[in-house]
Amino acid sequence: HPFYHGIFYAYNGVTYFKEMNYNDTVFSINEKAMSPHFVFKLGNKQPSYYHQRNDDYNKGKYFINFVYESKSFILFNFSYSTETVEVLGSRVLKKGSIHTGYYDKKKKQVFISSTPDLKKTGGYNINGIPVSFYPVLINKNKEMIAQIDPAELIEYKDKIGSKYKEVFKNVQEDDNPIVIIAKLKE
Repeated sequence: HPFYHGIFYAYNGVTYFKEMNYNDTVFSINEKAMSPHFVFKLGNKQPSYYHQRNDDYNKGKYFINFVYESKSFILFNFSYSTETVEVLGSRVLKKGSIHTGYYDKKKKQVFISSTPDLKKTGGYNINGIPVSFYPVLINKNKEMIAQIDPAELIEYKDKIGSKYKEVFKNVQEDDNPIVIIAKLKE
């Protein structure tokens, strides 16, 4: 799709690629070849690659839109929507919930940071900051880059931990997004 760039990341000296949203496979790539690295097994939640222009067909599917890998984990974000709306004569998925998750390579188990019904958006949290965040990039120094909406932070200002009250005391609702840089542990 021309509007969606690919998802790229480097791990152990290899570059990996996943198409945005509709495919389920992460590939290792180089100048000469592309080969499957791992597959997200989404079962009946797999969006249809063939029907990607038919949003009614893809209601209730998981659209993986971020992936990163470390020695111990595979981190990912996905969106989920069960409703479509009409926009300029076409049916498109209504903005749904966004979720974060990770696969623990040692335990061979997936963890999702959301409610079981996926009705409430769920992301990563920092203890003392009452707003979830979603990685948009992880750099070569294993720093996760994310953002927080100032208006959402102000909405939950009474829940900000004492450690962060001074940091966020001057935040205004119409400020630019707050950038979070979190160092990943192994």
